[in-house]
Amino acid sequence: MEAGRGRSSTLGLRPRSVLHHAIRLGGALTRLSGLWGTVAAHAQKLDISHLELRCPGLPQALDGFTILHLSDLHLEAMPEFMDCVVAHLGKLEADIAVITGDFQIDEDKTDPARALDLVRPVTAAMKVRHGIFGVLGNHDSWKIVAPLEQLGIRMLINEHATVEIGPDAIQIAGIDDTHAFYTDDAVRIVQDRPAGFRVMLAHTPEIADLAAAAGCDLYLTGHTHGGQICLPNGRALFAGLDRNHELASGHWRIGAMQGYTNRGLGTASWPLRINCPAEIAVLRLRAVAH
Repeated sequence: MEAGRGRSSTLGLRPRSVLHHAIRLGGALTRLSGLWGTVAAHAQKLDISHLELRCPGLPQALDGFTILHLSDLHLEAMPEFMDCVVAHLGKLEADIAVITGDFQIDEDKTDPARALDLVRPVTAAMKVRHGIFGVLGNHDSWKIVAPLEQLGIRMLINEHATVEIGPDAIQIAGIDDTHAFYTDDAVRIVQDRPAGFRVMLAHTPEIADLAAAAGCDLYLTGHTHGGQICLPNGRALFAGLDRNHELASGHWRIGAMQGYTNRGLGTASWPLRINCPAEIAVLRLRAVAH
């Protein structure tokens, strides 16, 4: 769907995201203005975002549980950026790692083998104690699920997984991308209410409000690239969202649920970023005493 003229979204059949067209236009204007070299260099700047999140539902025994969050790798566009990403990952440690979609640039035009070759050093560099979890994005083909799992990523296709640590556990749920491949199965998983602290992995923040209403504790997402082209204050010009536009980047809350929208590692359409550096997020969860 994403590669064609339409997509199946939370709002029904829709045209391709405006973000795709906006970034292509921005790239063309940048080339014409002579600023291409500057903004292309900015695309290879990398922020390591460290956050502590106070989580009332987290068991006291899991205080300090750490999640390494990556999204939107799209590394085929900038393979030279790989060394920087891998070097930073090698310095980080976490209990689990999550990758919220878009391992590829384009499901129809990208060679899956090439995409996997670029993902392999990323997973190899990760220092995690309890596994790597992932979901597909709007650019990903279902054909890469089995190869990604061979790299050690537990792909969650509208399903749950449990991370058990001693007598305690964290529930991890993962859904298909609802921006381009919406299904009722994704909504069903979002609205499930398993016991325990619950983390939702979704490529887009577009159904975060449904997750909050269903009692989810933490929602981790990407897709927007933080806008990729932003104003000097970091405000995204376009976020590629049909709903929940205010959740385009960073830490946010909906009721009792917290969420984080990662700006991603790679780029779409053109290898450029403006006022919106690539990001690896490290989220440390803190239990709240009752």
